[in-house]
Amino acid sequence: MEESEEKELDRKNKKMMLTIIGLLVGLLVVIVVVALILLKTVKHTDSNNNSNSVISSNISIGSLSIVSLTSPISTNLLQGEDNKERAINFSLSLGIANTEKESEDIIKLVKDGEPIVRDVVLSILREKTYQELSKVGAGDLLKNEILTKLQDAFGTNLIVKVYLDDFYMI
Repeated sequence: MEESEEKELDRKNKKMMLTIIGLLVGLLVVIVVVALILLKTVKHTDSNNNSNSVISSNISIGSLSIVSLTSPISTNLLQGEDNKERAINFSLSLGIANTEKESEDIIKLVKDGEPIVRDVVLSILREKTYQELSKVGAGDLLKNEILTKLQDAFGTNLIVKVYLDDFYMI
């Protein structure tokens, strides 16, 4: 009688193991399918946003044209926690990719559109406080924000780099 009980127990154990293995395989298939769907969605979203995205800085310096504003940008900053009037001053230059045939048109457009560049930059700066711009990494964030807004304003992603020089705040 014990032998038949052992066989019955072995059969139940095998059945339970097969059930567990089946559930694990099913779970693995579901995870893989969800991961593939998410990956496809991310790639699709990324390709849709690519036309106005910031081009990575993989472009060599030799393939950039540098367009500098004719005079520095100066403006008051938003009053911050210290309730003091603060100002910012810097020179701005833009790196424009020479990798496409339309880059010459963009260079001319940016040079002729210096008032637009100034307006975009000033509208960003007037919403910033001294404390915001004094944080570690704030310069890079500011450059990226300027870059993105200028790409939108000029309708191109050939503007690839923002350079700030003679930067100071008082």
